[in-house]
Amino acid sequence: MENKIFSFDIVLQPEFPSNSLVLIQEALRITNQYRINEIFKSNLISVNAKKVRSSNGQWWKVDGGLENIKNPDFIIVIGGNLPVQTKSKKLFSTLRTAHKNLSKIIAVDTGAFLIAESGLINKETVVCTHWETKSNFIDRYPDVRIVDNIYTINSNGLMFAAGGISTLDLILECIKKIKGKDYSDEIAQALIYKPREQSTMQKDGPFNTSVD
Repeated sequence: MENKIFSFDIVLQPEFPSNSLVLIQEALRITNQYRINEIFKSNLISVNAKKVRSSNGQWWKVDGGLENIKNPDFIIVIGGNLPVQTKSKKLFSTLRTAHKNLSKIIAVDTGAFLIAESGLINKETVVCTHWETKSNFIDRYPDVRIVDNIYTINSNGLMFAAGGISTLDLILECIKKIKGKDYSDEIAQALIYKPREQSTMQKDGPFNTSVD
């Protein structure tokens, strides 16, 4: 459908990384800016419809609460520093309903913990999360297949981005699948960025900053 508007509901968890949010918003905004008709529409969501504090101390006003999620094309869950401590039964129910209604669900950074807690991950699902939290994820969900890729895409509609710039890689891949490579290439060029393949591996630990 040429004139279809694709909807993205972005769920912000307390202490979420604002860089991931900005990269998502900019990729969607630039796509709309380059076209006559609006292509992507996004809404910021919190569990209780109240402002959310990001990890850098900024407060973000949202467009509504979980009740405002109405079968969007995509739900993006951006996890925070305390993913399990801030879990919500209402959020899990919302994710399960959306998944049943064929919304694509993207987990960013520790958002993978919330998708696991919601019960949506099956034995075929391949997950990634930020390398800092990988060991904690394995301890909590030992039966889930987790890899070191920067992002993963599963046939069951679940996608995972490890966080940081990998969020942009995954969003550009989504744009490519929706509207084609020319669209995603335009966005990447506008952001002066060269997209990476999902098979790109994360660092095993902190960058080596020593000088030989």
